[in-house]
Amino acid sequence: MILEGNDIKIYSLVVLRQQLKSEIKGLKFSQSAYACIKKKFGFKGNRQKVYELFDDYVEKQIFENEGGKLSHSTKYGLK
Repeated sequence: MILEGNDIKIYSLVVLRQQLKSEIKGLKFSQSAYACIKKKFGFKGNRQKVYELFDDYVEKQIFENEGGKLSHSTKYGLK
């Protein structure tokens, strides 16, 4: 599958969300997804709260990118 246009943005959001999920479970990265998300999107709270807010944001972006269709889970490898 080749990602084009807005799919690249969506994919990067999905990767960032998965990285934050891994950080919550204890995995360490050289650059924290938590800090990056807080800085870039302005979310406030602990890792779990930021994850929940960001997860909602990502799902909304995917929904809008797909034109309101809910068939995105296989395309982006979600959840």
